[in-house]
Amino acid sequence: EHEYGHYVDYMLGRLDGKSFDYWSEKGLINEFKADRKDLGLHSKAKRDAVLIKLKAELFKEDGNINVPKFEGATEISDIVDAMVSGYFRKFYGTWGHSVSYWRRSGSKQRETFANLFSVQNKPEALAFVKKYFPELQEKFETSMQEFADQFDLRKKGDMA
Repeated sequence: EHEYGHYVDYMLGRLDGKSFDYWSEKGLINEFKADRKDLGLHSKAKRDAVLIKLKAELFKEDGNINVPKFEGATEISDIVDAMVSGYFRKFYGTWGHSVSYWRRSGSKQRETFANLFSVQNKPEALAFVKKYFPELQEKFETSMQEFADQFDLRKKGDMA
């Protein structure tokens, strides 16, 4: 699901016939920043308290291992990690990517899109996303509906 999300993101970015960018690189920037700020992850003073809370909601500790509490928790962890540029993975042992990976242009939005795509049919994860990333989820849903409508052949009379 996650990797297919990357494929969909890439194909959506090519719809204009000129661009080879992933759609998310431009399409999710404002919502990513808004949800990050609303969570308090933009502030170093608030960041650790928020990450401790999110980690407790996403994982249970089994020795030195963080075990996901529900299907899709690892994808959500990756979104959180993107919002703190690898800090969640590095200092809390959660799912995510290396600090150097997040420095790559567009990586935060591309991974967020793929993770959002992946959790759409995972009820607990989707509820978590709607609670903590409402701007991202709304933009994702609206954009997916717009893309679906744009290519709905039934509307064009090509299908019975």
